[in-house]
Amino acid sequence: MECSYCFLQNYLSERMIKIYVNVEDMFTELDHLIADSNKFYRIGTGELSDSLALDEATSFSSLLVQYFADKSNVLLELKTKSNAINNLTHLDPQGRTIISWSLNPDNIIHREELKTAKLQDRIESAYQCQEKGYQLAFHFDPIFYYDGWEKDYQDLIDQLFDKIDSRRIAWISLGGFRYNQPFQKVLPERFPESPILYQEFLESPDGKMRYFIKIREQLYQTILAMLKEKDANLFTYLCMEGKHVWNKVYGFTPKNDHNLDRLFRQRQTVMQ
Repeated sequence: MECSYCFLQNYLSERMIKIYVNVEDMFTELDHLIADSNKFYRIGTGELSDSLALDEATSFSSLLVQYFADKSNVLLELKTKSNAINNLTHLDPQGRTIISWSLNPDNIIHREELKTAKLQDRIESAYQCQEKGYQLAFHFDPIFYYDGWEKDYQDLIDQLFDKIDSRRIAWISLGGFRYNQPFQKVLPERFPESPILYQEFLESPDGKMRYFIKIREQLYQTILAMLKEKDANLFTYLCMEGKHVWNKVYGFTPKNDHNLDRLFRQRQTVMQ
């Protein structure tokens, strides 16, 4: 989808997208993976490609939604920046599939997310999925720091909650823009007009370049306050941030992934 900031540009060695058609093998593996009915599973998609980018050609999402519809201990997440929901709106997900959208202000979408759906189209697609019984999620990731960012993100949040019922939102993630060292060469070559590297960055312990901690704390605290003003009961979390930032923003930090999964499951008890 030609997002200038996409880490896949220097992560994947192949430029072609592979579509695997042995879906029966995948469902067999999933049967074994989620066999323990006493465990809670979140099955995430959209890491190595947009979950719905090719769905109009593959109809893959409809197979997934129907498979997970009767799995009471599993949640499927389909993550996208598209408006390709035609294969979803005729299905009954039984509350087991979450459709999520990555969101950014209009000016960022126009400049940095070149072949994605417009913000208004993403929100309209989310509304249609909401009306068909899907849970929703949203990812404010990556968040960018620039002059006027506060107003732009406030406008984005206003547009979102003018249309979407906050009680149907399973979770919202917040994550600041970050990149690894090789990306500094890739971006100017592929997107020479992009200004997203024209800030000060600091190398983190994991090797990724990030905004200074104080800036990230400001981004998260400000956007979180905007979200909580819309609905104080929203479940939000930080993506790829350490204990210090968690403590500054939330006053606590999850001890491990198991503890974070417990918070996700608690949210589901409210959503049911």
